[in-house]
Amino acid sequence: MVHNITTEQLKGMASGDGLVLQGCGGDPAEWQKGINEMLTEAGILKNGGEFKDIHVFEHEGVTNILYHFEGLPPDTLDIGKLAMWRLQNHENFGGTWLSDYLPNKLAVQELDDADLSDSKGLEAKPAKEYNIGSGPDEFGVAVWNWNDQTYANGSEKYIAHINHEREITYFEDNLPEDVVHDIKLIAEADWKVEYAIEMAGLEYDPKPPQPNLPFGPHPSDMENLDDSTHPISVYIEKWFVPENGGFTLPLPASSDALQPFLDGIETFDWKDVAIINIESDIKGLGEKLQEIFAQEDMSPHRLNELNYLAQRIEDLSGSGYEIFAANIEAGRNCDSITEMINLTFNENLNRFDVQPAMDSAMYGEFKLEMVMQEENADAFHRLNESKNPEDRALAAYIEKLEAHIDFDALGNSFIQEEDGVFTDVGYLTGGDGLTDVYRGPHDIPAEHRIYSPPMPMVENVELSSLLMKLHALGGEYMQRADRNMGALMNRQDDELLLLADGKDIHLTSTSLAYRNGTDEHNKWRYTTPSPETRAFAVLPDDNGDKFAIGRLVEIDVISQQRDIIDNSIWFDQVEVVKKDGSEHLLSRAEWEGLRANDIGNVVSWRHIYEPADLVALSNHLDNLQNQRAVNVKVISAEDFLSDVNASYMARAECPKPDMLRITREAATEILARGDADVHRLFPNSIQQMSPMDAVKSKGLWYSSNREFAIKRDDAAGLNEWAERKTSEIVRKMERGERGKSKNKAEEL
Repeated sequence: MVHNITTEQLKGMASGDGLVLQGCGGDPAEWQKGINEMLTEAGILKNGGEFKDIHVFEHEGVTNILYHFEGLPPDTLDIGKLAMWRLQNHENFGGTWLSDYLPNKLAVQELDDADLSDSKGLEAKPAKEYNIGSGPDEFGVAVWNWNDQTYANGSEKYIAHINHEREITYFEDNLPEDVVHDIKLIAEADWKVEYAIEMAGLEYDPKPPQPNLPFGPHPSDMENLDDSTHPISVYIEKWFVPENGGFTLPLPASSDALQPFLDGIETFDWKDVAIINIESDIKGLGEKLQEIFAQEDMSPHRLNELNYLAQRIEDLSGSGYEIFAANIEAGRNCDSITEMINLTFNENLNRFDVQPAMDSAMYGEFKLEMVMQEENADAFHRLNESKNPEDRALAAYIEKLEAHIDFDALGNSFIQEEDGVFTDVGYLTGGDGLTDVYRGPHDIPAEHRIYSPPMPMVENVELSSLLMKLHALGGEYMQRADRNMGALMNRQDDELLLLADGKDIHLTSTSLAYRNGTDEHNKWRYTTPSPETRAFAVLPDDNGDKFAIGRLVEIDVISQQRDIIDNSIWFDQVEVVKKDGSEHLLSRAEWEGLRANDIGNVVSWRHIYEPADLVALSNHLDNLQNQRAVNVKVISAEDFLSDVNASYMARAECPKPDMLRITREAATEILARGDADVHRLFPNSIQQMSPMDAVKSKGLWYSSNREFAIKRDDAAGLNEWAERKTSEIVRKMERGERGKSKNKAEEL
């Protein structure tokens, strides 16, 4: 309903707050409907909430509308999002808060420092009293929140501080009141504070924390953290730049939670991240993880593994948590993060037992009680209840003997037999033959990866030549080169997927991988990723060129595999041609039956898909391609191939990181044509080969020492080989196509 009010009536509404839009000409009902729709679409109004009443008033010749919050049901307004929306749309609607409009436009009251503190949860302090050199007790409280930040508008400086309750506790007194209000609202909604400043049209200039003023609690203060719901907490700094400060991050956490902190210490590359300290409430876990980190190199997967471990621990049940904690305290099954993660799975937890015993005597008494209950309970009961006095006397004698048993000695005998150990949780036994459910970082689900490093992308490169060199430098892949080059040149999609696992490499059109029942789909669906498995999206810019220029970007294998499984489509019918020339249109069930019984009579077949499914798949692939362009790092083709070659060279009998390992076939052809010097990698040395070695009867075939390399300086020779090899395959394919056409013409 639209209510027309005067400014005097508006002054009487100061007890609550609301949004005032200024300059709202036209039909107020249209404004009511339009703003409700906009706020609902933006996720600001939720759960069916809407402004059913608006108040229209005139002031200074302008029509304004008040959207009062008082009439909204609970949990229907996201005030943090509304604050950002107000800032983003201020030029269009002149939006302000009622609590700001009344004192500034209608002089309802003068807000002094005390009033501002009471009404908005802020404490105003003059700039001269804002001491950024104060110690952590005053400013270093935030775990999840921003500390000191500088906001600039021309020559003026605005400084605000957010505490652990997401309240602004300090600010300079020249910060505009409506902006202060918005910062507070956005901070309470767990949004980035600098976003509000940028939306207000101010320049955002982060002020690096001063030395000894960490961005979060220092490692020495971490034991005071309330991380009861976070199994692990890490303190992170920028590598070799401790003056930028650091932050404490309770795990598990999300990537969105991590990014603001990385920005705060000016860390933009994973190589700059240093985990300084690790803490946990689980006895011995923090120390063990620190020990592991000291022995192993840091990598983009370490924080992901810690986050996944924390998530696995958080999801444990009571008994599972006790078993895990007991193992860590006892120093068992915790020599690596991989072992710890595997320990959290039920198939391994079920191999352990924790009894409520804290020493050998307690355990001896417990075992005797168990033995008596399990094996002799019925017999003892019969003796004790017997009508024969001698039986009852024997039962009494047994009870008397029990009082003189050495429970400590009895317990120790069981402990030696069971190889058990006492912990603060209880007595731990079992654990033989644990199952390797988790094998490495590639097994971490995408939703539990806290950090995703930018994926390397090569652009504006001739794809055929790059792929040929990839076949020679990435693994024993040359036997698939012809087929994969054929897939590139006969492509019908504007994207292809490349899957390599160190032993095989497979290139296919992306849409085929998403079609159930195809070999391409099965290849992706049933591949078990290993640490060596890598995947790439190949994106030709010109779909018709056999030597297309385009892009190649690495993609996450697990995420791509899951996306294919979740979004693949099934064929609806199959068009079949039999040997007798007859054509048949079969349902999927009929096709499966035919394949089982009479597939030998089928000459060819073609899957037919529902048009709606194909359109949905096409839209999904377009969205996926757009997503891949977001988190990428452009590198040169040389750097890309060098990175791929590093793991191939590492598997050699005589690794030479300063050289490029190549396949036997490539080595033979490069050596025979004199493209570059080729070296054989012996177990303990290398030997340069002569061109004659390439033409001998055995060539480079030997029962051992069949690993070869060229110097990095000879990469030009590798380029010549790749271009020549690609041209040979193209000519072979063209001859094959001409042969097919000739045979078809003769048949006609």
